[in-house]
Amino acid sequence: MSGILKCMTTELLLQMSNNDVLMEKLREHLKLEEEEVAHYTQEVNKAKNAVLGILFRGILDDSKRHAHILRAVITYFKGQGENSQPFVTEIDNSDLEGSVDPEQEENVEALLNEERAMIQNPFIDLLLESIAIDERKHATLARHLIDIVGTKGK
Repeated sequence: MSGILKCMTTELLLQMSNNDVLMEKLREHLKLEEEEVAHYTQEVNKAKNAVLGILFRGILDDSKRHAHILRAVITYFKGQGENSQPFVTEIDNSDLEGSVDPEQEENVEALLNEERAMIQNPFIDLLLESIAIDERKHATLARHLIDIVGTKGK
């Protein structure tokens, strides 16, 4: 928790709008992600083997992406009420046609599971597991996006 929030009394927190509290939490989260970027940049540079380098690089890339997302969300909330353009105006089914295929991601994950069953080396298995986790995440996000767009169209 940031020093600002630690110093505030409960009464003052109750008086703050939800957006103010949310913005403080988003900024705190962004700071943590930026600290992870700095940390894992160092870890990637000093990794002495390929497995650690690959795993640290994956965490570094995710932390960079998280920071980018948080900056976009913070920018969105900062711009509310200032006659700014909406963050997202609309996404319809035609925007997704041929772009999002959760089944393809699931097929890749199934293949990875078959490959992992044949692997004896726990470090190679860990690397393949990291890919499987990503594929599962991709399928989940694709399905959620399809659900959101489908709900908006109704």
